[in-house]
Amino acid sequence: MRREVSSLSQGLRPGSWTGFNLSRWAISHGGFTAFLLVLLLAAGAISFMRIGQKEDADFTFRVMVAQVLWPGATVGEMQDQVVDKIERKLQEVPGLDFVRSYTRSGFANIFVNLKGSMRGEAVKDAWYQARKKVGDIRQTFPEGVIGPYFNDEFGDTYISLYAFAGRDFAYPELKAFAKSARDILLRIPGVAKVDLLGTQDERIFIEVSSAALAERGLSALDIQTALGGQNAMDPAGRVETTERSVRIDVAGGLRSVDDIRALRLNAGGATFRLGDIAASRTRLPPRRATRVWKLSCWVPPWRLAPT
Repeated sequence: MRREVSSLSQGLRPGSWTGFNLSRWAISHGGFTAFLLVLLLAAGAISFMRIGQKEDADFTFRVMVAQVLWPGATVGEMQDQVVDKIERKLQEVPGLDFVRSYTRSGFANIFVNLKGSMRGEAVKDAWYQARKKVGDIRQTFPEGVIGPYFNDEFGDTYISLYAFAGRDFAYPELKAFAKSARDILLRIPGVAKVDLLGTQDERIFIEVSSAALAERGLSALDIQTALGGQNAMDPAGRVETTERSVRIDVAGGLRSVDDIRALRLNAGGATFRLGDIAASRTRLPPRRATRVWKLSCWVPPWRLAPT
């Protein structure tokens, strides 16, 4: 045993190793070694500053949904006369993987799925081609078909929710404040889209009693016809001269509630104002018991830089 240890010790005596010694080379070339260390540190610092810093990285969503309505149609009619035509046309979309549809009476959802190899601009071009190709066959749909409506943004990710409520503020004031907040949020770097949820359009309600209509020999359809005729947008012509072109506009359209009240109606040889027999006022649509009457704003900053 001792002799074996002795022989190993003799084989490892100084000067017996003839391979490349990196440590000795680095010590003997100190200046070059220092230069390499500085170069590696600088390259690492630059790489660290340029590394991706997105909290939510971008990703490509390769699914688009198309919705089409045909009120009163059965499932078979919807499938044979609308959905089949759309699906056959969508098969021409470049990069298409498969199409899946769900149909019920008067309504259909069509999901368009692209191949996983589709990237960036190719996906946007595919969605454009899908819209264009379906638009080319829109005139072949039966009368009464509504749509289709395309949505290729339902995969968006929302990160923040802001709710606005004001007890002493009217709804138009609250809505205007929410729109101003939306404009401010859109100016923040990295904010891609801001949606307003819970908004409602004000409507003008005309309330008239049946007794007042019967007294003057009118019907609700007569009032509707008079309103449509007064507010019709028909071209009145244009005057062309050697120097300019002047458009002729016919005034008298309905622009406010007061204009509706002042609308003239003719019945039984008499002329009277609509405001004499009906009450016109502006208000929101009737509320539902399950609706929350707050204005909500969703902010999806896909490219929001970290703070």
